[in-house]
Amino acid sequence: MLKYNYQIALVIIGLAVIALLDELFQLRNQHIIFPDSDNYREAGEFLYHHFKPHYYRPFGMALIFGLPYLLGFGDAAVYDFSFWVNVSAWIASALLIFSFCRKRLPDSKAFIVSVLFYGLISPALINFHLLTESIFVFLMFSAMTFLDDYFRIKSFRLLSLALAILIFTALIKPGMFFFSLLVLAFFSRSILRHLSKPASGFIFFSIVLLVFQMIQMKREYGNFTISYIDGVTYYNYLGSKAEAFEKNQDPIAAIRQRSDYIFGFSYPQQKIIARKDLHRQINHNTPNLIKAYFSNIVYNATCGGDFSYVRSPNTRFSELIKTNAGRFSKYQNIFLTVLGIFLSVTFLLKTFRKPTVYSFISVFILYIIAVSGVSYYQADRFHMVIFPFVLVLAVALYSGRLHQSKNQPS
Repeated sequence: MLKYNYQIALVIIGLAVIALLDELFQLRNQHIIFPDSDNYREAGEFLYHHFKPHYYRPFGMALIFGLPYLLGFGDAAVYDFSFWVNVSAWIASALLIFSFCRKRLPDSKAFIVSVLFYGLISPALINFHLLTESIFVFLMFSAMTFLDDYFRIKSFRLLSLALAILIFTALIKPGMFFFSLLVLAFFSRSILRHLSKPASGFIFFSIVLLVFQMIQMKREYGNFTISYIDGVTYYNYLGSKAEAFEKNQDPIAAIRQRSDYIFGFSYPQQKIIARKDLHRQINHNTPNLIKAYFSNIVYNATCGGDFSYVRSPNTRFSELIKTNAGRFSKYQNIFLTVLGIFLSVTFLLKTFRKPTVYSFISVFILYIIAVSGVSYYQADRFHMVIFPFVLVLAVALYSGRLHQSKNQPS
């Protein structure tokens, strides 16, 4: 048997799944651009052609996906390149899942769990779009893998690598900034104790990148911030729905009306408008704001993948596949979100006095679900990033019970 037979099989299966999806839905031949995708492409253009930050998308994504601009290629090459980066990150995530699980299960069972990851429809389909989810999951799993190894052997170098990657994710998804601060605060004593060690340079490097992004934003647009996307997202989604409930309006119509309004202002003014609207709604529309927040979480937890951007061949068979895939992705989202909440709470209660990597995975899952309440109308894009982490928590619970049963006297 080859030493890496399971890993080789995972790479082959991953490529086969992508080829199958492409054949079923003809995704690579449609040139359909997801609404947010052009923002990410534009961020790459800003970085490599003008050396300036994008107003909504930090340079983390631009640095990776905008590389074709550095080599003199055009827009189409960026989209083609993003596909291969996404697929590589997606397969690499499966390999990390296998590596994580084989420490707790026999290789054959760890392999099955990794293949189950390929069976998650939305994370597989998102590879065909220039979006953050695939690279973000890979980075988060890399951070959690280093963190897991840190708890096993207590090497500060591993902790530093985990924290550095975690900080960098804020340059992919700005919403991760506060989660990164939370984890940094937890490990602050260990960081201060090893501050003089060369390994702490990993953390400092990521912090420098983050600060550089904020300085450039201040210079270019006027505010010392990672991005202006947070205020706009609140205003257009959570704020719009809360106001729609208040005025008995259609939420979608409210989104269109309010987005047309806020996009007419400069980016610093957008931030001010969003902040004032949030203060107003907290003080004068609290019940509807709370109702809108929780309805957003429910919406994000009960949606399937967005198949409106899939133009499958106009045949009865292809339409049947598309309909069932959409329905199945919805069931996957509901099941894994509910399971994720249950497992996260379970592990936080079990590890409250002595945190482990499961504690941080649990907090991450709950954090993503909580943050998803700020937005909606995004299908399952918010929650799909927690799916692989729910799988590994399920593995951890199973392996723990398996270990207990083996230790019980017969």
